[in-house]
Amino acid sequence: MVKHLLEYTQQMEPNLQYSLLLILGLLITEVIRSWSLALTWALNYRTGVRLRGAILTMAFKKILRLKNIKEKSLGELINICSNDGQRMFEAAAVGSLLAGGPIVAILGMVYNVVILGPTGFLGSAVFILFYPAMMFASRFTAYFRRKCVAVTDERVQKMNEVLNYIKFIKMYAWVKAFSQTVQKIREEERKILERAGYFQSITVGVAPIVVVIASVVTFSVHMILGYDLTAAQAFTVVTVFNSMTFALKVTPFSVKSLSEASVAADRFKSLFLMEEV
Repeated sequence: MVKHLLEYTQQMEPNLQYSLLLILGLLITEVIRSWSLALTWALNYRTGVRLRGAILTMAFKKILRLKNIKEKSLGELINICSNDGQRMFEAAAVGSLLAGGPIVAILGMVYNVVILGPTGFLGSAVFILFYPAMMFASRFTAYFRRKCVAVTDERVQKMNEVLNYIKFIKMYAWVKAFSQTVQKIREEERKILERAGYFQSITVGVAPIVVVIASVVTFSVHMILGYDLTAAQAFTVVTVFNSMTFALKVTPFSVKSLSEASVAADRFKSLFLMEEV
């Protein structure tokens, strides 16, 4: 629609009926896009709420039937129910958006080839190569998540010990010693979260730059090879790249949520396999 609209602006003779049809078509496609996106978010959030509720219910019932909790500390059980349940919700709410990224990239590549010819592959290749990079980044996200979970379990367990034996701690004046221990654990947890935050910021910040790189590479090679480039072609390709940007922007968050959910799923699995009464 954008291509036809730009081509119409370059015509010398106006056509009111044709211009109104173009505007109507542009409006209809935008409404369909907005409604589809809103419906996707609504279904994902509903699925995430149901998944979190179901898995936490199973976890609570399992804990009540456990023969003993020697294999896991009390802090780890609390962390599983409070923290890992939220990770499963985020995976259902955001993780599924990763599936649409490759589809959008392929459709955009086909359309760019139709508009520009063989040089349309170059810009789309930049987008497609970004997804393996995100898959590689997910390994680091899962690594930081596993390290953080272990430290968080230790911190929660230590706080439970402090609360359970607070009278003895006060009586023997161990407040400062326990305070330093908890502070040391929290400092270690903060460092891990800080490293994970830096890494996540890099992956999120790269996404908007991909559009600029793809546009520059595509148009530069297209002109170097001697092909003609009209304003309608250029703005249409940029519009396609901007449409593909949404898939790139949600990819880091989707990869992060799925990586953290894989760690949470392993922890829930270990809980569900514990011996019952």
